[in-house]
Amino acid sequence: MIHRWRPIGVAMTLLAAAMAIGVAGSLSLGKAGAAAAPAFWPLALLAASALLAIAGAAVMLRQQARFEAATRAKDALLHTVDLHAIVSVANRDGRITQVNDAFCRISGYRRDELIGQDHRLINSGVQPVAFWAAMWRSITAGTPWRGEVCNRAKDGSLYWVDTLIAPFVGADGRIDKYISIRTDITASKLAARALA
Repeated sequence: MIHRWRPIGVAMTLLAAAMAIGVAGSLSLGKAGAAAAPAFWPLALLAASALLAIAGAAVMLRQQARFEAATRAKDALLHTVDLHAIVSVANRDGRITQVNDAFCRISGYRRDELIGQDHRLINSGVQPVAFWAAMWRSITAGTPWRGEVCNRAKDGSLYWVDTLIAPFVGADGRIDKYISIRTDITASKLAARALA
């Protein structure tokens, strides 16, 4: 951590050296040095200020580079999740604010038909009310929830998803949104039924 501030430390050292030279010059040269010292101080201060500005800019550039790298990594991760999973985001009231293409594909609904709705739109009725009450208790308490859910597509067909719902807390300390990530497990559910 200390190495980040090294340019500022160098600037401060140079300023102290410039001040010492100015003071030494005024002491050793008598009145002539004392007269020259006041002219020297603005230059020393200007040089030190410039070095501090350069050092500060270097620190800001490093922080900006780290921020941009973190943003690229986050975007790559989100893109990967988006390619693999069925994703939706709902506000604190449970209204859908975002869905990915996989969500639209499996549900049969267009994005504009889903935004502003809640997930009851795709509720199949297979899970009892107590199942949903337990899920809501968990996520409104700030705890992620995972379970297998049977949904109904727009065409009436049923599909199963392994679902993880994670609540996200906003700056105000309240739940801001819920992000749901799902995997289609319909084929494995149908295969298990066929074997039973």
